[in-house]
Amino acid sequence: KSVTATAAAEKLGFTYVNVGQLVKEHNCHDGKDEIYDSYIVDDEKLLDILEPIIQNGNCIIEHHDPGLLEEEWVDLVLVLRAETAVLFDRLTARGYSELKRN
Repeated sequence: KSVTATAAAEKLGFTYVNVGQLVKEHNCHDGKDEIYDSYIVDDEKLLDILEPIIQNGNCIIEHHDPGLLEEEWVDLVLVLRAETAVLFDRLTARGYSELKRN
């Protein structure tokens, strides 16, 4: 996702926004889910950070849940797919737990 989103933003002259990074940088979470090794996102706090960025327009938002964003903020949603075996190998190489890979 990151490589594709970054390349598209550069090509189009758009702002690239990595939602996961915003969550970490602005503490838009209520701690970490230790079982899934992921942040418990505070949607309202995150949207407060995202709204002024998105209102400027011409953004590419990298995130796995397009339902998070207000419908009027979105012009286009792209869904990237990968074969399960390829995705499994990528996640394994990145050190993801068995629970997150399955």
